[in-house]
Amino acid sequence: MVNCRKAVLVVAGLVAFAAASACAATVERFRPLEAGGKGIPGSDGKLLAANLTLPDGVTTNIPVVIFCHGFWGSLDNGFANELTRQLVPRGIATLSFSFNGHKGSEGDFIDMTVWNEIEDTIGVYEYLRSRPEFGKIALGGHSQGGVVASMAAGKLGTDKVSGLAIWAAAAVLKDDAINGWTLYHHFDPQNPPEYLDLGDGWHLGRNFLITAQKLPIYETAGMYKGGACVINGGSDVVVPVRYGRRFHGVLVGSTFHLLPDEDHNFGHDFTSSVAIGADYFTRVLSPR
Repeated sequence: MVNCRKAVLVVAGLVAFAAASACAATVERFRPLEAGGKGIPGSDGKLLAANLTLPDGVTTNIPVVIFCHGFWGSLDNGFANELTRQLVPRGIATLSFSFNGHKGSEGDFIDMTVWNEIEDTIGVYEYLRSRPEFGKIALGGHSQGGVVASMAAGKLGTDKVSGLAIWAAAAVLKDDAINGWTLYHHFDPQNPPEYLDLGDGWHLGRNFLITAQKLPIYETAGMYKGGACVINGGSDVVVPVRYGRRFHGVLVGSTFHLLPDEDHNFGHDFTSSVAIGADYFTRVLSPR
């Protein structure tokens, strides 16, 4: 994303993990890279690492929120952990997972694209749907994960997804790729390199750059007609507010929440920023 530093995207990190874990009756851990570990099938059969946190005392028709992390993230991200802390006591399960090529999941980061992250998300959805104890399923996501969640909701459809909340959804990634930018790296948009060296051993593959230029982000997200909660920080230099406003425009029945003092990671009042989505999920997932 244009002239933006990696540090801005990393800060969301490990917020409230201990509190999130403490409120749960059961945490099912999927760790495919560990000896004897299991994983959830994602894109191209790759097994994904995940934490499935179940509320105490609820055994049937359990509502659940799947959370999609951002570009640099993993299953242990601050948004998912804070959502878990707020939602599990309300009887709502959460599932956070690492996309292919990210911490604990199979695959290589160089092969990651938005499209195969969408496939990962749909794979996680189908896994939960195969288990009889779960009821309504909603999607959430931050930054690139917000794009993935919105597009996955569009592909799955309104009859399958019961809610959608996105924080700073980074549709800017398409415009940046068209203009030859990804994060703080410039490249020839007409002839992208085999990979971009992002530092610290992270290599972003050419296929990500090429597919990002043609992503039908709003067209796909707009296929979801079930309403949504769109949240943007007014001080976000990574994803300007106009991108959130456009999501609000294409997501039928959505609400738009502009938080003037918040940056990309909602660091001014993180708990309250996440609570907007948590309260929304509580409304749409509660039994009627």
